[in-house]
Amino acid sequence: MSFDASAISPETAFNRMSDLMKGSRRHLLDQRDVFTQPTVSSYAALALMLHFRDIIVRMDIAVTVPGLDAYAKSIKGAAYDIAAEWSGVKLAMNDATAQILALIPSDGNGFRLILKLLVDGTQDWRTFTAAQAAPIVTKIDAVVAAITDNGQNLL
Repeated sequence: MSFDASAISPETAFNRMSDLMKGSRRHLLDQRDVFTQPTVSSYAALALMLHFRDIIVRMDIAVTVPGLDAYAKSIKGAAYDIAAEWSGVKLAMNDATAQILALIPSDGNGFRLILKLLVDGTQDWRTFTAAQAAPIVTKIDAVVAAITDNGQNLL
């Protein structure tokens, strides 16, 4: 069953979007600390990609609520374009996801090797050095910057 975006008010959608962005920003700042450790687990990279996917799906639904643009303009000013703001954040999240995928090696069939096979035959999460994870930290910073303007959340 599909989500009926007209079932919630523009005010509710705007508040949900704002709360999602505030929560995402806090989460990303915590994750930034994880990705600056001496070793970073591929589990953390996978969790970060899943965070981005979850936020993108939820925000894409909220931005379709009828009347949201007019409500956002009444709060933020006539020049405010909530869809454009979200588009910038979404682009930064997709860039970060692409950077994470570039870090994780693939096998000959294109499957990501998130786990590694140990000598005893068990599997464990692949790990990356802080230097390998540094480009992801840069992308996390870009997402946080897209969410934030002069220390305040855009949404």
